[in-house]
Amino acid sequence: MSDDELEDFETYQDDLEKEDDEKETEEGEEEYRREGEDSSEDLIPNPLTEDLMKEALSLLSKTGNGLAHAYIKLELKKRDLTDIYLLRSYIHLRYVDVSENHLTDLSPLNSLTHLLWLKADGNRLRSAHLDELPYLQIASFAYNQITDTEGICHPRLGSLDLKGNQIHMVTGLDPQKLNSLHTLELRGNQLESTLGINLPKLKNLFLAQNMLKKVEGLENLSNLTTLHLRDNQIETLTGFSGEMKSLQYLNLRGNMVADLRELTKLQDLPKLRALVLLENPCADESDYRQEALVHMAHLERLDKDFYEEEDRVEAEEIRQRMKEEQEYQTESGHEEDLRSNGLARRPGITTSGDAHLYTPHQGQRMPTFVSELETHHSLWPRICARTGQWGAVLVENCGGRSGLGLRVTCARPVLSAPPPVHPPPAAGEPHLSPPPPLPFSLRRRHRVATGRVCRREVKPRPA
Repeated sequence: MSDDELEDFETYQDDLEKEDDEKETEEGEEEYRREGEDSSEDLIPNPLTEDLMKEALSLLSKTGNGLAHAYIKLELKKRDLTDIYLLRSYIHLRYVDVSENHLTDLSPLNSLTHLLWLKADGNRLRSAHLDELPYLQIASFAYNQITDTEGICHPRLGSLDLKGNQIHMVTGLDPQKLNSLHTLELRGNQLESTLGINLPKLKNLFLAQNMLKKVEGLENLSNLTTLHLRDNQIETLTGFSGEMKSLQYLNLRGNMVADLRELTKLQDLPKLRALVLLENPCADESDYRQEALVHMAHLERLDKDFYEEEDRVEAEEIRQRMKEEQEYQTESGHEEDLRSNGLARRPGITTSGDAHLYTPHQGQRMPTFVSELETHHSLWPRICARTGQWGAVLVENCGGRSGLGLRVTCARPVLSAPPPVHPPPAAGEPHLSPPPPLPFSLRRRHRVATGRVCRREVKPRPA
């Protein structure tokens, strides 16, 4: 991320957090207003009139065909309107604000085919359904009584605001028809699931103050940069994937994430730079900030504080120690598997290098690591017999191939080969001297078994 991009990103996040800090007061005012509206059960009909239209119209502009002029902006905020049927004849309107009235029906807006901007907040709408408006780019239906997301199919719609409604499930948002939607606001609803938000062009998603317990169905949002999940009931961080390759800002404030190990599920987010976890149980841990940086090395900011260089150095050291411990546990697990298969390795003989010492037992399958294995009974030329206090088989000059084996039928091998040249033993390792050469008859028997016998070497057996 360049310096300019980072500066823009930081400024944007400051604005978002400022919005978070102020939203409780704002929402309290909105809730008070809505309660006042709900208390008026018997409303007096108050339709839109021509006189009111004259007061509310503004912004004279050319019509769509360029042959005439018309007013294209209408502001009817807080007029206690119950009906806007008159708008059907004002087809040239492009900007309409009918917020904070008592409207239950927006169907007259279907005639406004040039509409670019619509604000209908704080009414009594139960649906945001409208006919397809080909030029509509911004639509806000906040603080109504909407229960679903059906009937929203405007091809140029870029921003949709549905906060403060009663939506339980997102349905009907067709990614083929909403192929320009980049911002979706669903804060303050009653959502129990994030399924149904399959909008690949989406960049900003606001799902705060719902009833979510987990994230699901968002894996394919490859263009998503901002995700707000504040004040939900999320306990686990499953549902995030590497496909969310543009996500930079994630707000999980006020949830129920208790285990810091859940942060490992965010490791696949390659561009995540800012994370908010305040008011989660895990934020009370003493090593909370350091643990988050250990799991997410690319994180630049946690909550409202940036990480310093010394924090990054310490986190890198912890990651290195964890890696070494994991490798050690893997090695220990390998040795445990050998023991469970009846294979014992003498302490002090390492599995790397030139020597592997196993104690054979009757009928045991012994792993070997030799460069060539022609048959199961021929390990030419690096197997030699050891008859000492351990009664073991020493496989020397190991290299290359693994996963091969020799079935040992007795504790004393019968074949041997000329002893190789041994390097000096390391400190703490037993001195392994080469075995004495076997009689000629056994060497000949070995060559016959391996197919290396030469007729000119065959000598008649003495009488």
